[in-house]
Amino acid sequence: MSAANIVWLALSGSLLIVATVLFLIAGAHRRKLDSALKRAAANNSNGDALTQLGLWETWSPQSAKVLTVPERRWTYHQDYMIKFMDPILPLPSEAEKPCPLDYYANRILPLDIGFAILFAAFIVCTALLMADWFGERTWIARAFVIFAGFGLVYGAADVAEDIKLRSIFIQARGVRTAADISESRVFGTAIADAAEVDAANALTRIKIASLAASIIGLVAFGLLLALDAIVSLISRGPGAGTAPEQANTDTEEDHLDPAPA
Repeated sequence: MSAANIVWLALSGSLLIVATVLFLIAGAHRRKLDSALKRAAANNSNGDALTQLGLWETWSPQSAKVLTVPERRWTYHQDYMIKFMDPILPLPSEAEKPCPLDYYANRILPLDIGFAILFAAFIVCTALLMADWFGERTWIARAFVIFAGFGLVYGAADVAEDIKLRSIFIQARGVRTAADISESRVFGTAIADAAEVDAANALTRIKIASLAASIIGLVAFGLLLALDAIVSLISRGPGAGTAPEQANTDTEEDHLDPAPA
């Protein structure tokens, strides 16, 4: 193995390690958000026994399952987004205070953006390294170059999706807050614009499809999901899933409890 390949391999490994750390941190935060969503579905009681929609499951307004964050769904639309956001937006009396949706937008999505960039870089570096290793086998080398291209598409789509979702959440908060203070211009305005949600949904589909097509990313992401599940099981204690203690200062994490119905 040449010195250049050793450096390239070290770079690829470093990117994967840092991406894994960000993924696990984001996963811990996302589990707190999932608990808030379950409490919202259970009217603020302990709803951890409830199950959430899976990646491929079909959703309807009559569904008894707890809604999942949009980027963990294969497809969603305006009605789903409104149903997802409505119970975790603030009450009129707490319009200026942090809420679970702020926690999602300000804590989870930035971590996810960092992960997407590093993970996409890992896919590209690893695929190009494999293409070099199989340089004498032309078709295999070309396939890995294509996988690298899909890695780039995945990274761009994932980052764009997170930015779009964050803008939707900020807009929803603005509409809800304006409606709460009786600004007539927003009466009857949906908290999620259909075109914006459709754009985010398209990016989500591109992200999932390109990640699967990159092969390297698909395998690595599967391992990350398994590792996150193991960490979740290990870290689960007697108080898992219960609401966090209220602190003296207002932060997004302090207000993970959804507004009462």
